[in-house]
Amino acid sequence: MKKIYYFSIAVLLMVSCQGDKPLPGPEPEPEPNPNPGEDVVVTTFRLTLRHNMDYLRSPEWSGESVRGEVEWGDGTKEAYSEGLDHDYAAEGKYSAKFEMENVDGFEIEQLGDIEHLDIAL
Repeated sequence: MKKIYYFSIAVLLMVSCQGDKPLPGPEPEPEPNPNPGEDVVVTTFRLTLRHNMDYLRSPEWSGESVRGEVEWGDGTKEAYSEGLDHDYAAEGKYSAKFEMENVDGFEIEQLGDIEHLDIAL
């Protein structure tokens, strides 16, 4: 009888030692939105550079997950990517427009013949 008793205690101890994992249960509820009824707002930042050059380098944009579109002013449009630049077919007056989202700043390294800079939100 003592052997069965010790065996039962040993089995109970082994089972209890394997119980480090939490018991399966319902998934935790997601935290409620602190501002219900409000959508996430994405601010569009617009920059226009009027210039007289045959080459233009895009400003370097900073922020998390920056995205946008560039109109180079000669009929060419493209999605923004880091290190983007554009060669124009001929020197002339152009207005390059940048519509960017998720931006918290920018830096223009190439000022060259930029005649006018317009910033809007």
